Amino acid sequence: MNQQRYFHEAVIFLLDYSREGGAVGVILNRPTQYTLGSLARAITETTDGTVGSSAASRGGRGVPFGESLDEAGLEVPDLLKSCRIYFGGDVTAAAISDVATLVCMHPHGISRDGGGDRLLGEELVTNAREVVSGVYVNGKWFSTEVSAALEDGRIKPKDFKFFAQYAGWAPGQLEMELERNDVWITAACAPELVLKQVIQLPKPLWREVLELMGGEYATMSRQKYGEL
Repeated sequence: MNQQRYFHEAVIFLLDYSREGGAVGVILNRPTQYTLGSLARAITETTDGTVGSSAASRGGRGVPFGESLDEAGLEVPDLLKSCRIYFGGDVTAAAISDVATLVCMHPHGISRDGGGDRLLGEELVTNAREVVSGVYVNGKWFSTEVSAALEDGRIKPKDFKFFAQYAGWAPGQLEMELERNDVWITAACAPELVLKQVIQLPKPLWREVLELMGGEYATMSRQKYGEL
């Protein structure tokens, strides 16, 4: 991993995993200097009404930058234009092209009860896929309904995290890296950590996660920062 410095102290959230299909995730703690409103390229909409590229992953479809927003007939809500873009990983929508992928995470999808019959909560971002309880990926975050909810304060711009590209593992690759036990540390996740904006934090997210895990991991964090 030393050859891939963007993975140094990276905190990665897995969006999708299967033994047959591999794994897809995004790096949570790599903000870039760019904002959503500063992107010169833009967003396309698929025929099924979702935004994205099937090559992005099975995990909720990313957004390929290809045509302008005007050409695509989509507009970024004004109150989201200041949202920072995070570097999600080294995988683009298509390995043979220069197309990049935009992934949106937020807490504004909808959950179902255990039987799947009753909807829980208000679906402010339609077509979003639930990754874990309280965390959703993509959906129609660019809709007029979302703009209205932003305007009246029902949702806030800081609720949304946007990632350019993503991290991906071929089938069996992540399992091999985990077995080595010198690359990754697995941890449970909480929506508050996953969706946290990591710009000018008093404590790096990597360190915060290790300290919350406690024990040897908290000690590792303190050693890393010269406190032991």
